[in-house]
Amino acid sequence: MTDLVEALSPKFEAFDAVMQKILDKVTGLKAWRSSADISMTTLLSKADDTAARLQRLEVVPPPPPLPVRQAPPPPPPSAWVNPFDLNMAPDLAARPFALAEEWPGGHRQTQHHRVDGDGILGSPPPRPVTAPWLCCRRRSWSFANISWVGVLITENNLVQAARFSLLWTVTRHITRKMIQRKVISLVLIPRWQLC
Repeated sequence: MTDLVEALSPKFEAFDAVMQKILDKVTGLKAWRSSADISMTTLLSKADDTAARLQRLEVVPPPPPLPVRQAPPPPPPSAWVNPFDLNMAPDLAARPFALAEEWPGGHRQTQHHRVDGDGILGSPPPRPVTAPWLCCRRRSWSFANISWVGVLITENNLVQAARFSLLWTVTRHITRKMIQRKVISLVLIPRWQLC
């Protein structure tokens, strides 16, 4: 029997070698399986992240629509505007006269007089028997009773009218305004005033 055991012993050693190879392969498979599990876990986490990102992209509203193109600006006005065109002057409501305390020399605009006309050059002169500077019975006329309307036209085409009771007040006020407002033109109009 020892002979039989000795004869079988190389076969057992071969079987042992085969079993060792199988054990080594199974151990290698276990190592491969653990690395495959790690790779699969990483792949699954990346797939979950990608799915979450896709859901966020589907939920986000679309960008706002582009703004509507506006109409082109109106054409510019004509190149030359006549600064002396009195039809282009602004309304008196838009440009009120100066307040009483702003009038030079304390002269105030009187409200108790009567004006006979409303032309662009003011009221027509009275029709006296002799001369306007002579006194009549109830109506006295003199140069002091003439009120003057000064019209200033500035370089910005602004028209300003002011009313004065004495000529020296006109000149003093007008020269001050001419310096302040860069006046291009000045028109003094006598406006006859009934006392």
